[in-house]
Amino acid sequence: MHEGNGRIKVSGKLFEDVSFPADSSAVSWTQKSSYEWKRPTEVETSPSLWGKKGIRPAAINQGSLGDCWLLASMAAIAEWPERIEKVFNGVKQYPSNGQFVTNFWAYGRPFRVTIDDRLPGKTYYNKFYSAFTRKSANGAWWGPILEKASAKFFGNYRNMSGGWMSESIQAFTGVPTLSLSHKS
Repeated sequence: MHEGNGRIKVSGKLFEDVSFPADSSAVSWTQKSSYEWKRPTEVETSPSLWGKKGIRPAAINQGSLGDCWLLASMAAIAEWPERIEKVFNGVKQYPSNGQFVTNFWAYGRPFRVTIDDRLPGKTYYNKFYSAFTRKSANGAWWGPILEKASAKFFGNYRNMSGGWMSESIQAFTGVPTLSLSHKS
C-alpha cells in the first residue's frame, strides 16, 4: 500500500504527482515498459469524469491488465453512485489541474491517495488508447482514474494483476469483508 499525498510538482497549472511518476515504475517494479503517458485533456477537449449518463456500473471497460477483481468491485460499488462519489471526495466535474484526491481504507483507517491524471497507453493511427481500463462508451473517465489511484495504493499497476474482490471492496469502502476463498 502506498499512502499519502507524496511529493508534488505543479508545472503551469497542471498537477504532477512525482511520488507516482508517469513512467515504467508506475507500471512494474521489475519490467520496463514503453507506454506513452497522456492526460484525458490531451486526448479530448473536455473530458468528463462521470460521462453523459452519470456514474454507471457499465462504465468499467477492462484493458490488458488482469485486475478484474478490482474492476468488478468498482462496478459493484457504482450500483450506488454516491459511494463512488465518496471515493472521489464528492468531486462533481473533471478538475482542470488534473489532480484527484481519492479516499481509500487500509487496516480500518482512512487514507487519501492523490494522483495526477496522466494515464499509460499507446497511440495508433493518431488516436490514443489507454493501456489498461479505458473510458466508458458514455465518455466517463472515472474508471481509468480510479484504477490509477488503486495502482498507487497497491504499489503499481502490475501489482494488481490477480487479487480478491474482498480486498478492493474494503479498500474503497472501509467495510470489513471476508473472502469465501479462505478456508478456516
